[in-house]
Amino acid sequence: MQKIISSIKTAAAITVVAAISACASTSSDTNMKSDKQELSRYIWTLNSSTNADGASTSKWTEPLDNPLAILFHEENLNISGLCNSLIATYETQGTNITVGPVAGTLKMCANQEVMGLEQEVSRHISKAQKWQISDSPNNSSKSLTLTFNDNSTWELSGELTNEARYNSEGEIMFLEIAPQKVECNDPNRPEHHCLNARTVSYAENGVQTEVGEWQPFYGNIEGYEHTDGVRNILRVKRFEKPNPPQDTSKYDYYLDMIIASGQ
Repeated sequence: MQKIISSIKTAAAITVVAAISACASTSSDTNMKSDKQELSRYIWTLNSSTNADGASTSKWTEPLDNPLAILFHEENLNISGLCNSLIATYETQGTNITVGPVAGTLKMCANQEVMGLEQEVSRHISKAQKWQISDSPNNSSKSLTLTFNDNSTWELSGELTNEARYNSEGEIMFLEIAPQKVECNDPNRPEHHCLNARTVSYAENGVQTEVGEWQPFYGNIEGYEHTDGVRNILRVKRFEKPNPPQDTSKYDYYLDMIIASGQ
């Protein structure tokens, strides 16, 4: 009888330990997901940096026309502002961060200085060890500090992503933009010329399957600048406006990528 009671107590103890471990694991997973959600709400733009001695350095910003920007997703991060776009996996555990090997597109650029910086960024971001988000002095924005294994730092400012601002994932769509603009009847902008656009659909294998009718595009595509005489196919993200004014489009459009260009 004593052996049975002892076995029951042992089994109960194992069950309790397992339950505690499961709860701890669930809590850790929840915290990790929360950390990644906070990181992914912003586009982080590099403002300043310090070297291993704590001195300010312009090494990561000086050769670039536009500053480096990091966009975190649930499983990976993207770095833009260089010659190529870079991508890497990452994990967080509390204030610790681990960045995996970096891959990127293979475009060659004329500016060799930028190409060299790109290689250094690829090596350096994998050495990130700590991260911390803080409020700016006037609480109008967020700041991210990345600390690397040599104690150097990057200071980045955060701007809400479109997904966070609209509280929506948005809709990805493809638009073909004709080389020339067309006249359009826009009551808010007399004698205004609009983009001439049509929708394009693709199968999962990338083969074009359907095109829509050409029609004036009355809205704007944030991030897109049209050049007369050039035809483009754009991948855009469309978000529904919360309270659109009368006689305006109910959507906002943002350029995601130019996937094809031609005359």
